[in-house]
Amino acid sequence: MKVFLTQLRPYGHDFGKNLDLIKRQIDKARLEFSSEDILLLPELFGCDSDKTLYENSVSELARNLRLHLVSGSHHEERGAGRVNCGFVVDPAGEILSRYEKLRPYGIESKLGVVPGKLAGQFDIDGCRVLVLICADFWYSEVFLSQLNPRPDLILVPTFSISSRAAPLAARSLWRSMAVSRAYEFSAYVGISDWAYPCQYHALKSSSVAGLADPRPRHHDGFFSELGRSPIQGFAIDIPRIRELRQHRSNHAFLSDETLTGNFSNASKPDARRKKRAT
Repeated sequence: MKVFLTQLRPYGHDFGKNLDLIKRQIDKARLEFSSEDILLLPELFGCDSDKTLYENSVSELARNLRLHLVSGSHHEERGAGRVNCGFVVDPAGEILSRYEKLRPYGIESKLGVVPGKLAGQFDIDGCRVLVLICADFWYSEVFLSQLNPRPDLILVPTFSISSRAAPLAARSLWRSMAVSRAYEFSAYVGISDWAYPCQYHALKSSSVAGLADPRPRHHDGFFSELGRSPIQGFAIDIPRIRELRQHRSNHAFLSDETLTGNFSNASKPDARRKKRAT
């Protein structure tokens, strides 16, 4: 099983351009996928696109690539506000789970984005996956309400905007947080972002994409950055991190007492899906 993370450039305010961009990068890299693999797109990949167009286009991409696809997010109109949200599709293009940004960040509130209600949770052959959009990853209470049982993989689509002139501070903070979360919960953390200096309104991205590994085989492997690569695949070794989890539990260094959420309470899939979503 692999997770494919992205750090695309340039960001387009048109969904169609972003879709063409990821297709070109996949073709250029000559990547091969299996049905167990996951491709994580960045936050606002779908921009302000129509919900039906967004879902149909991403589902078609998943079918063509024959993998699981986490759609990043888009701004969906709902009543008097908008919600930053996305979904997960399987290799058949069927929706497994939906997720929403629980804590809109800074400029989003000024643009009419309102808090969502759903974190994304799904299962691939026993690998439990949690999806949190950008700023939600930074709030402990989000984890405490969502992690029971613990996920094996935490995926974070982000648009890492920063008010600083340079991206180095944001990269350092994101890398440190990802490593901390990975070890705290004995889970991989995968982040997809937009490459510096993609711009969202007046703010620039910071290029924070990468994978945090709670049990690397080398001392310098706790976080692997994408660097200049627009897309990169990382092997996920679930038995290895579950061994770490058991080891930590045996030494009274891992507790589930405060984790009150329920992993099986994932967002409901579309009615057209017949398989049980977890």
